[in-house]
Amino acid sequence: MAKVNWVKYKNFGGPRCKGGVEYNPPAPWGPWTKIMGVVARCEGNHDTVVMYDETGVTFGFLQWTFKSGRLQKLLESFKAIPSHDFEREGEGDWTLFEDVCCTDKDIQVFEPFGFMIHGGKFIEAKTCKALDPSVKKEQKRIVDICMGRTLYKTFPDQKNHAMKLAELFANMGAQFGVAEAQIQFAKAEFKRALTFKRPPLGDIGTIENLLVGIWDTPAPALFFNLWQNNPGAAYSLFKNVKKLYNPSDASDMWDADFKANDFFQEAWKRTCLSKFGNWGFGKPENKSPRVVRIKKAINEFYGLKLKLYK
Repeated sequence: MAKVNWVKYKNFGGPRCKGGVEYNPPAPWGPWTKIMGVVARCEGNHDTVVMYDETGVTFGFLQWTFKSGRLQKLLESFKAIPSHDFEREGEGDWTLFEDVCCTDKDIQVFEPFGFMIHGGKFIEAKTCKALDPSVKKEQKRIVDICMGRTLYKTFPDQKNHAMKLAELFANMGAQFGVAEAQIQFAKAEFKRALTFKRPPLGDIGTIENLLVGIWDTPAPALFFNLWQNNPGAAYSLFKNVKKLYNPSDASDMWDADFKANDFFQEAWKRTCLSKFGNWGFGKPENKSPRVVRIKKAINEFYGLKLKLYK
């Protein structure tokens, strides 16, 4: 099992497990495989767990959280995946959820921690109430349950609760079938995200429209990497580049290729010169700046060696 540590973050603190089960899909890589790879290299491993920044639980290679409501949906998706435990006898139609999230078919491993997952929702075990993460008061309740504050009054007991919950998720992430389940869920999640109307994009409307004409470059991978970390900053950066380069206006295929690559190079340069590039510079105790990790990931998944701009 990967090691779980207690760390401090600003005014908060909590468990963290870096994990060791890396995103490593089999070849040949398709477009979404490469996009998710570039995102994953800056987010986490399949068994990564973070609980120090008031998210409840943050889990997996794309860092789904209870606070956002996405982790509930990820876990629910496990119920549609057949069990991988072929040695179990006489159990019928078990699912991956029952394999990794239950002690038997009817008892979830989350119940001792004060919650359950039903219908893609976070259910408080004590009241059987579904908590809505879009409601601030209920969002805080989710976080407090995960951190042991609703069950225990003293910090040592709360800390023990949170550490054990982090260990549970870290172990879950290392179990057979969970990595593939995360990848399939993420692929569907990204595809759904393309067509939603995004008010910050104005007349562009959707991410699909924002990325039109540049799918043959690493630009979508760069966008989703930034978007996963800071959606508003990602929208702004790509909108500003789109004002300079609009691949859909190209008159022929050669021109389209040139403009698409030009778009990506400009987006990359602006990323390096933005806060995504500055994070961590001059602070040896910090991990490498995000752009350094993106650069390595694009080389890994696209075979392209990029220049860093400072």
